[in-house]
Amino acid sequence: MAPNFLNYLDPIFVVFACLYGFLAISSALVWRMDTSASLRQQIFAWWRIFPIATLAILLFPYGINALFYLVLWLVWRELTNYADDPKQFSALALATLVGYSAVLLMPMPWQLPVQYAGFVLSVVVYRMLIHARKVAVGCWLLALNGLGFLLTVASWSAPNAIATPVNGSELANLQWAVLLLVLTALNDVAQFIAGKCFGKHCLAPMLSPNKTWQGALGGVMVTATLALVIGSYWQLASTVSLLGLGVTVAICGIIGDLSLSSAKRQLGVKDFSQLIPGHGGILDRVDSLIFTTPVVVLWAQLGFGVV
Repeated sequence: MAPNFLNYLDPIFVVFACLYGFLAISSALVWRMDTSASLRQQIFAWWRIFPIATLAILLFPYGINALFYLVLWLVWRELTNYADDPKQFSALALATLVGYSAVLLMPMPWQLPVQYAGFVLSVVVYRMLIHARKVAVGCWLLALNGLGFLLTVASWSAPNAIATPVNGSELANLQWAVLLLVLTALNDVAQFIAGKCFGKHCLAPMLSPNKTWQGALGGVMVTATLALVIGSYWQLASTVSLLGLGVTVAICGIIGDLSLSSAKRQLGVKDFSQLIPGHGGILDRVDSLIFTTPVVVLWAQLGFGVV
């Protein structure tokens, strides 16, 4: 059975309150410090993105499954515009999605190694396809194998997947899902704001001219702090482990951003689409999540036996 969420509303809502509080403060700072319309669009678009993630959590595990298929559908729509042959690309996308679904039917001891092998392989193939100008296929395979771990997160609520965490709460699985989405989202927000306020030195000028070392450092500091505060509040892990998770998520978020930036550079576009005002397309928004989801699942599995 899925966890009885109604019995544990208070601790979840505390984190949600902090999340929206952080967003409110960020919005106020941007409104006061920068009057450009584009910057305000970027920050205020989060007010449309956060409720979707919140709803996915409130409907856990079904909401996480729905979020995966919604995002993947939007990714497919977006990449079809860049495919050499949209029909062939769509057929490939469907075939690989069916194949990935078959992997999820495997017993858990086999499923995760196959998933991680597929993700590592997709990263290698992505680099090869980008250089071969097969951007749509490369991005699809990377997104499918990275975001596919969201389905693993949802499966943690299955009867044979619930673990006995350190605090004895059956909601530890749900808490890891919340931690994944919160850290990934606020890492992006923190990097963006720190970069705008203090950014001077470009991190990767050829791939992402607007990304700075100062912004990256700000993201690492905020993400590590949030991982420590939220994880300690829920008693998910030790202080060192939570700090390590926060730093790793922040770094992987940056890697995801820069990886997808190389695809846009190959296509000669700034954004994959204009789906989200101020942010670009769906791939522009979930590029970090593609890399952070496998990391959080691995962290939970190896350190805390959640799956």
